[in-house]
Amino acid sequence: SVFRYFDDTEALKRAAMEHHFQRVAPLFEVDEPGVGELAERIARFVEARQRLYEAVGPSAQVALSRASSDPLISERLARTRDLLRKQTEAMFAPELDTRSAAERRSVLAVADTLFQLEAVRHMRLHLGLDRPQIADALRRALHALLDCRDPLRPTEGPRLMVAYDHGFEGVIGRTLARGVHADTTLNRDDLK
Repeated sequence: SVFRYFDDTEALKRAAMEHHFQRVAPLFEVDEPGVGELAERIARFVEARQRLYEAVGPSAQVALSRASSDPLISERLARTRDLLRKQTEAMFAPELDTRSAAERRSVLAVADTLFQLEAVRHMRLHLGLDRPQIADALRRALHALLDCRDPLRPTEGPRLMVAYDHGFEGVIGRTLARGVHADTTLNRDDLK
């Protein structure tokens, strides 16, 4: 009987979950968290998470479906989510460290949510995206989230850069505020 090796079914489940986690543990690693240019880190992160989810997807789905009625599974999922959130935070620390505590919390919450198995599964099953399309969507979302400032945060005000065109028929003005560029053409009368 299996109970020669385990005291009860809880001990058996705990051992089985731990064995599975140890088997896939290398897939939870991402090379050089926080090191390199943002685009490079995003690419490494997206690829690592896709490899992980492809390997654990079926067993993770079973765990997710049973978590609400099984405290052991719920506990393991909570520890795994915490590990993955900390990994996200470490990978994008250079961008997160430039933000206020409240903004950092918000940005990290969205980045973490984007990379939950349920979100990736939703893109595949309900939106019909394939692996490359999901990777592209995740890269674009992370760039948008991490590479620009919070549009709700007040700024010191827009700066105006002026470039003159040939013959001074008009002036091209570009407003630079929070990474948002809005080109406008001004007439000479606008400059007086």
